[in-house]
Amino acid sequence: MFDAVKQEIAKREVSTLRITSEPNAEGFYRKMGAVTVGEFQSKPAGRVLPMMELELNE
Repeated sequence: MFDAVKQEIAKREVSTLRITSEPNAEGFYRKMGAVTVGEFQSKPAGRVLPMMELELNE
C-alpha cells in the first residue's frame, strides 16, 4: 500500500514526501526509507511528533 502511495505521488511530479508521524510509527517510515528531519509541537502541550521526509526520485 505504501508503494502505491509513493507511485501516485511520483506521478504528480513531487520529489519529496513530508510526513508528520505518530511517534510509534516513526520506525515504520524509517524502514520505508524516510529520515527524521525535525519535530512538530502537537497538542496536548509537550507532545512532539517526528517530521520526516522521503525522497521519491532516488
